[in-house]
Amino acid sequence: MDKVPSDIHVGVHGALLILEPKFNADLLATLLSIPPDKTLLRRHVSQEVNDLVGREIVQEKRKVEMSPEFAPLSPTVKVKVRGDRGK
Repeated sequence: MDKVPSDIHVGVHGALLILEPKFNADLLATLLSIPPDKTLLRRHVSQEVNDLVGREIVQEKRKVEMSPEFAPLSPTVKVKVRGDRGK
């Protein structure tokens, strides 16, 4: 049985899975250090994430991914938070 090399000592907050439209199963697999060539394991992660978040959220994430201005998240991407902070 394959084991995730990092032994998963870090967690991903559930709200990130649900509320961030760019966070997907592929990014989770990358964060878990699952190599791209482990396709069966990545497919399993994808199925589990999809089951966890539900069909409606999965459809919303796919709509975002299909938009022309979509830029996928990666472990090294920097994101600017917009909003009125300090009010």
